[in-house]
Amino acid sequence: MTGDIELKRHLEPLGKRHRVAFAACSCERVLPAYQAFSRDDGWGDPRPLREALDRVWTAVAGEGLDQTEADELVKRCKPQIHHLDDPFSSVFTAPAQNAAIAVLKAVECAVDGDLELAEQVGEQALEAFETYVDATEGEGSVFDADVITSSRLFQAEILHQRQDLETLAEHPELSTGLLERLRGQSQAAGFASFAMRLHS
Repeated sequence: MTGDIELKRHLEPLGKRHRVAFAACSCERVLPAYQAFSRDDGWGDPRPLREALDRVWTAVAGEGLDQTEADELVKRCKPQIHHLDDPFSSVFTAPAQNAAIAVLKAVECAVDGDLELAEQVGEQALEAFETYVDATEGEGSVFDADVITSSRLFQAEILHQRQDLETLAEHPELSTGLLERLRGQSQAAGFASFAMRLHS
């Protein structure tokens, strides 16, 4: 991964629910890539992933999520993860895989706010933008880190993650209003800001 915002260092002092909230925000910004991919290539079903992410948010809100339910959600979502060596044509193919993996890791993180899983969700989100920029702005099979790090889309995700971490660190208590604000901001950013418009 090209970006480095020291996720682990910023996530470690946060409470467990705060880490899950960070993971959920990151997923919201990349899940539209999966929806675009599914629409482009007629493969996969975004609904189980959407439902799983919705359940992560209710866990953050205080309803909790035990391992048994998490395992069931993961089992339901796993068939929606595609292989990159299959003949898909969408430019969202790779970021869609990152998005699906991020949601599964967020579900697992929601059980107990695991630090490593929260970090992995953030990394998957950054990688989703990395792979999209590489596919749309890169030069074929040549990976160009400079193209990616200078991309507005990639830098925007780094900024969003930093802002989420700062906001969560500033609020020891996760109020309903704060969670709704974080969720709404995330749903309006990332791939949602352009992927659906390109495919409407």
